[in-house]
Amino acid sequence: MRRFILIVSIAVLLFSMYQIGEYLISARDTGNLYRDISGIYYEGLADSGEDGEDKNSADTNDVKDHEKDAGGRSRINRLKDINPDIIGWITIPGTKIDYPIVKGRDNSYYLNHDLLGNIDRHGAIFMDYRNDPPVDENLVIYGHHMRDGTMFKDLMKYKKRSFYEDNGSIFLDMGGKTVEYEIFSAYISRADNVDLILAFGDKKGYEKYFSGAKKRSLHPSDIDFADNNGMLTLATCTYEEKDARFVVHARTRE
Repeated sequence: MRRFILIVSIAVLLFSMYQIGEYLISARDTGNLYRDISGIYYEGLADSGEDGEDKNSADTNDVKDHEKDAGGRSRINRLKDINPDIIGWITIPGTKIDYPIVKGRDNSYYLNHDLLGNIDRHGAIFMDYRNDPPVDENLVIYGHHMRDGTMFKDLMKYKKRSFYEDNGSIFLDMGGKTVEYEIFSAYISRADNVDLILAFGDKKGYEKYFSGAKKRSLHPSDIDFADNNGMLTLATCTYEEKDARFVVHARTRE
């Protein structure tokens, strides 16, 4: 009996070591992939890092000044040569969130596939496949909360009021113009209580949704509703309770 228990314990240990090794390799490969993609996206910027080091736009205030390359082509179109599903780039100053955005045929594929179509538990940052960016008032973007600090992990910083108050901007490059959004709500909710409406039939419905999101926030905001402002919603997992989500809402800055 003791021998059987020992064998089982060794098997469990070896399997755990295999899983840890697999995760570390995946994290390394994912990091390398996004460094390469970032290098292409930011290529040619005057203040790129020394010795070929990638520029991290999440630490700059001039995100909107570099929408096109020297040939007049948008930087997003350069990335479509890698994957035509790439539709934009999201940057949140003060965080490590500085990633391309993909939009697939459903909301499942990019949960466990990277930008090259490889199986990857990190997945990708992706927009709701039902979104029509030129039309919908609310653009919804998803990403995993990875314990290695990647993807949407840094959204957790908005649980702290001081960070929320000091880091209120999100930049979204959709290939023609980089739009700045200002955060007005951040909250924790069960997945079955997250209502992510993409488009509204009228101003009244949109204003009701905006007000409801603002009331749910962990922190107060003095940002008011305006029907001519678009909304951006970011959603990821959080672990306060089973099947919980952390949601951040922002609207276009006036």
